[in-house]
Amino acid sequence: MNKKSFYRFYVVFLISFFYFATCFAGNQDEIKIALNADPETINILEYKTSRVLTPIVDAIHQRVLGDPDVKTGMRKLELAESVKVMENKKDVLLKLKKGVKFHTGDPLTVHDVKFTIEQCQDPRNANTFAGTLDEIESMEIVDDYTLIFHFYEPFAPWQDVMRVEIASKKYYEKVGRKVFRKNPVGSGPFRFVKRKIGEYIILEGVENHPDYNGEFKRIKLMIVTDPVTRVNMLKTGEVDLIYEILPHQIKELKGYKKLTVKSAEIPSLYYLSIKPSLFPVIKDKNVRLAITHGISRQEIVDRIYQKQGYPLYMWANKGELGYDPKTVIEYNPQKARDLLKKSSYKPGTPIYLTYTSAMPNSSIVALMIQHYLKNIGMTVKLQQIEYGAYLTYARDGDKRSGHMALSVFTTVLDPQVRLMMSMISDAAYCYYKDRPNQKKMDDLILAQAAETDPKKRLKILAEIHQINYEDPGNITLYGLNLIYAMNNKIKYSWKGGSPYLRDLYRIKLNK
Repeated sequence: MNKKSFYRFYVVFLISFFYFATCFAGNQDEIKIALNADPETINILEYKTSRVLTPIVDAIHQRVLGDPDVKTGMRKLELAESVKVMENKKDVLLKLKKGVKFHTGDPLTVHDVKFTIEQCQDPRNANTFAGTLDEIESMEIVDDYTLIFHFYEPFAPWQDVMRVEIASKKYYEKVGRKVFRKNPVGSGPFRFVKRKIGEYIILEGVENHPDYNGEFKRIKLMIVTDPVTRVNMLKTGEVDLIYEILPHQIKELKGYKKLTVKSAEIPSLYYLSIKPSLFPVIKDKNVRLAITHGISRQEIVDRIYQKQGYPLYMWANKGELGYDPKTVIEYNPQKARDLLKKSSYKPGTPIYLTYTSAMPNSSIVALMIQHYLKNIGMTVKLQQIEYGAYLTYARDGDKRSGHMALSVFTTVLDPQVRLMMSMISDAAYCYYKDRPNQKKMDDLILAQAAETDPKKRLKILAEIHQINYEDPGNITLYGLNLIYAMNNKIKYSWKGGSPYLRDLYRIKLNK
């Protein structure tokens, strides 16, 4: 080979090398994350509580108050400089930080806070925060950075009002509702760039934002609904991060040296929804106590979920106000048999247990519970119902929902929402409306909602939990860990105590 041919070959080789290296390395300025579903909307004003939507709106927007401190139960300051309950215990004074700007360059003020909350209250937006926000009687603007929330009465979970992501009033009024729905603007570390429905959403880092580390330029959130496909895409490098991995997939992923699998303990509540008011056969509390003592929660967590979870024994999420880690219900089959024998339950009477897709591995859990209850002398028949149909039956008090059902409650760290939805007698999802001391239960639930002193409120919550412990309306089972994995391109740790993928700005590149 002559000298000229050699140099020509050498140049071609280098070009080819860098071309293929770039192809295989991918775009180092872009992080790809697999979302488990396509969000119904990306408009914060139409927020639907969702593990899919939350990472998007959290990256684009900021909140007045952030996630709660698990130890204190108090939400951390985010946009707020300070918040305090005023002397009348009904009103809350908010002071915003100055200098925060939307992606448009406009300053973020209390006018935007008031606008956002009013939009979330608007029925046409069907926002899931609306129920909590309706506790606000009015909002009084003192100046651009000071706002007073006037509640109808003292409201214990007032902090939840301030977890809403704040949108720009000026931008909304300029472009209108239709454009805003497709092109949201916030003040978060990432700005919205593009969405292709059913395929992906692209976000771009905001320069000079205090929460943006600048290590990468873009995040591409890819819609991948199949769990097996998500795992395979992580293996091949098509995505950098996946989450909500099923326990049986852990071993497979750990076999790949270039992948890191992590687990985070998050607040979650999986339970048996029991319907004593609909079915006389389970009205006797001894029947429900027998079920409670006849199920090994720890064994379900260990065997079905490969120890990626923890047993729960009270109607509360782990970490929420009122949760007591000392509360334990003994797994005692003999005690369960004795309780069932002295109850009004007649052997052979069928009890229908419903399961849906809402709970991971629900069919296996249902079979295991059927086995436990057969062991104590109860006849349990299983039925699978499509999740949407079950919710309709459950809401309407339709007996087709079954005597009991495997259920999951949306994670909240304040107990108010769950108590008002499932235990007060006029609630749509209360199935034990005629417990012997229901009047006392209703009074306690209303009292805790109006008690702004955390210590006093804890005492009221303890009474509520004791009543339910002695005469259970729902039977708690367990909480599950969040399993996630990433390739060696990035480093990320799930935010402790949160069920949602948050703070994407904390992702770092491995150098």
